[in-house]
Amino acid sequence: MSSYGPPGGQQYPQQQYETLQYGGPPRPPRRGPSPLLIGGIVGGVVVAVVIAALVISSLLRGGSAEPPPAAGPKTVTLGGDSPGQAKALTEALTASKMECSVRFTVNDGGLAGCFLWTDRGHTQSEVRFQYRTDGTVIAVNAQSLKADALRPLIATLAGVVFPADQDPVNQAFGTDRGKFDGSWGTYNTSTGTITRFVAGKSGASPLSPPRLKADTPSSAAATALKAKGFTCDESDEDCKNTFPSYNKHTGDLTIRTTGLGSDGISYLIASVSDTSKDALESANYDAFAALIETAFNVVHGPGTAAVREWITKNTDGESHTAYVSGWRVELVVNYGSPYEPNLPGYIHATMYTDSLWTTPDQ
Repeated sequence: MSSYGPPGGQQYPQQQYETLQYGGPPRPPRRGPSPLLIGGIVGGVVVAVVIAALVISSLLRGGSAEPPPAAGPKTVTLGGDSPGQAKALTEALTASKMECSVRFTVNDGGLAGCFLWTDRGHTQSEVRFQYRTDGTVIAVNAQSLKADALRPLIATLAGVVFPADQDPVNQAFGTDRGKFDGSWGTYNTSTGTITRFVAGKSGASPLSPPRLKADTPSSAAATALKAKGFTCDESDEDCKNTFPSYNKHTGDLTIRTTGLGSDGISYLIASVSDTSKDALESANYDAFAALIETAFNVVHGPGTAAVREWITKNTDGESHTAYVSGWRVELVVNYGSPYEPNLPGYIHATMYTDSLWTTPDQ
């Protein structure tokens, strides 16, 4: 399993982070697209960065009667290893062409995720899981925009983690059966715009992941952009500038930000779109490279340099997702335009503090 950042992972006292709360929906950015359901922008060269403070709240309930760890400072390692059963699951999902990485480890265990993009950057499937220090998997969150894309991955997961429950899990997957119990633990399946599968091991209490944020608050990002020639609205949430074209066009550079006072940024999107008749693949990638440089010259903080390096390294025409120094980073390339089906017409990178963790009771 790959882990990005300094060798051995970066270590931070847990109190430096605001603990993720569970049980309710995250507070989304007031502006900007969802990282899971972003669509392409048709026509013209449009370059956008969305920087938003994402606050995730509510405390994970469910699991079992196992008492939570004693209160006190813990060391959070961003990245790390996945031993035992978690390693076996990683290897099985990697064999299914997923890309896996560890988000964090603590003295109680860790959280890892495996991700797969299909349909030329239009569908992402993910299997995130928590595990104890010995590698025993204790919780699973999996989802996809398409049930058929996720189904074989759930079958692989069941074979490694809860083989005794394979049949009921496979039968329930892709339906709205909701919560049900098995010999391993409790499960919940649901369908809709997103197909979800959630599992929790009996007798286990899930971990509380750290919430990351950059040092740069949204207001400071807007100030820096103004100094670079951007014009921002009264709220400093929308900043625009004329962006020099890399082909025959002249496009707009738009920065949208949402801040919570002096709190640092915890959500960032940088995107380039040109699906016009004269759009060029090389021009879109050149514009995207310039945009990433602009974004990370403005946004600074723990792990942001590693994120910038990962995005640059993995801009290869394919879509990827990974945990990088504790951040969840998605690099997505959508292909197709009204004029050229093989054009990478929409390219975007997202850096955020990860999706809300849920339990079978939710």
